[in-house]
Amino acid sequence: MSARLRCLALVEAGTKNLTAPSVDDQGYADFQEMAEALSDAYEEKLVYMVKIERSCERNTYWHAKRVLIAGGLTPRGRQFMNEAKELSSGERPDNLDKPTGIPTTPTIVLVTVNDNETHAVLDAFVGEGCTPPQTTKGGVTYNALGTHGGCRLVHTICEMGAGGVGASQQRTREAIDHWQPKAIIAVGIAFGLDETKQRIGDVLVSTQIQDYHLGRLNSDGTLTPRGDKPSSSDSLRNRLRQTDTMETRRNNGWPKVRFGLVLSGQKLVDNRDYRESLKALFTEAIGGEMEGTGLYVSANAAKVDWIVIKAICDWGHDKNQADKDAWQKLAAKNAARVLKAALVGGGLYSLESSHTTMSRSTGTPAPNSDQAALSLWQMKLEYLQKEEALAVDAEMKFSIQQRIEEAKAKIQAFEGL
Repeated sequence: MSARLRCLALVEAGTKNLTAPSVDDQGYADFQEMAEALSDAYEEKLVYMVKIERSCERNTYWHAKRVLIAGGLTPRGRQFMNEAKELSSGERPDNLDKPTGIPTTPTIVLVTVNDNETHAVLDAFVGEGCTPPQTTKGGVTYNALGTHGGCRLVHTICEMGAGGVGASQQRTREAIDHWQPKAIIAVGIAFGLDETKQRIGDVLVSTQIQDYHLGRLNSDGTLTPRGDKPSSSDSLRNRLRQTDTMETRRNNGWPKVRFGLVLSGQKLVDNRDYRESLKALFTEAIGGEMEGTGLYVSANAAKVDWIVIKAICDWGHDKNQADKDAWQKLAAKNAARVLKAALVGGGLYSLESSHTTMSRSTGTPAPNSDQAALSLWQMKLEYLQKEEALAVDAEMKFSIQQRIEEAKAKIQAFEGL
């Protein structure tokens, strides 16, 4: 039985709290998986309330140490369990984790290469000095970064470049197979093309990418570029532009974000003359890196959204300077910061079901979704008000009061439709 069904079975049985066993206990990893499954179930509105207390003791663990559950299963959650029980006696055991009509939390995969990129992503989404839970699928280990803005974030590390073993094309294809994500995003560092107009730490967002190796070598020694300049996901570009606009207006420390053509190739560019030749060939380019083409090839084949978000850490020449590490850390931090700001707003990828939910008895469309939603929020408000009256713990009481205000606002909004 999947972790999702196991955790929902516990909620259905009336479980109110779960406490992590010792780190050395054999069941510790299972508890972490259950905690994340409960967090996802809450995001998907299968459970009324889930609160996870996390630990970062001795800068070692970012894991769940206690899970508090209130309210039991929502009507959606009960539907999930009823359909799962019916399917369990049928011929589709692989579908038990996704009964028909039940949405799942959309997944976004983040890809990094070097240590500075990886640490910047973990710092941004997990916390400085803390480590995330990990899971291994098909021999590839992933970091579970939790749910941010309604999307589950998964992180993988690839080797440098696009086409080698373990490089971006392979890792992207594997991540898509393992997670069926809505989007896959390369985050990290890049080289800039113009020291007079750009600065170390400027964030480059790919509206398009160009493989700068693909071309025709002419008899006179010149190179004529060939190949497509594929555009990145419109949804991701739009969200990043809107985020940049809002953050620029309210945050004086917001990094400069540049949108445009990003070059991508297998060479580690560390030569001024070669960099200048790239500038001459691709006049609209804003910078370059090494993994974008591999990311695009696999994501495009699977029809998955993609984009490259990398910040300038050098100028494509004289890389081995005293400030190299500091510049890489600044660039990686800025790229991760921009990505996080774009994601935490929520709503980028809404919860989606495989098809219109149908009544199991009649085969007719389910009741009006607005009416069903209003009924759900009214039920939730009634339950929360009862829980508030019984709550003793100040932190829990405050959390319940926040949920009550949210429920009242939702009810008011639906009643006004």
